Amino acid sequence: MFNTPKPVSLIERILSVTTDKEAWVLDFFAGSGTTAHAVAKLNAEDGGHRRFILISNTEATQAQPDKNLCRDVCAERLRRVLSGYTNTKGQAVAGLGGGFAYLRARRIPRHRLNYEIGPCRSVACAATAAWQTTDTVAGM
Repeated sequence: MFNTPKPVSLIERILSVTTDKEAWVLDFFAGSGTTAHAVAKLNAEDGGHRRFILISNTEATQAQPDKNLCRDVCAERLRRVLSGYTNTKGQAVAGLGGGFAYLRARRIPRHRLNYEIGPCRSVACAATAAWQTTDTVAGM
């Protein structure tokens, strides 16, 4: 899928020396989900409660309008890593546990925007109209 994928072990090592067990890890270039995989693996190893936020665009093009790397590669990888899977040798690999929510942003037409800005007491307030949960895996 990727010409130069990041090794999970490298990201896991970076996280182990730069974060505490309660850290939030943010990756603006989610790709195949290596960062989330490393967070889950490190949590399973040291009992941490790190959380991750991964952000990506769909990478759709005119030639491939339905391409959605985040949905088709990243989210699918995380489902398998967290729940368990069978590897290419036919061996069962135990899941690392945890879960995630897959959210999609949508464009809001300019004429529907409300320019009267009032106080917002939480992040959820700001995101209510722009985010939609499309898939959830329990536990995280």
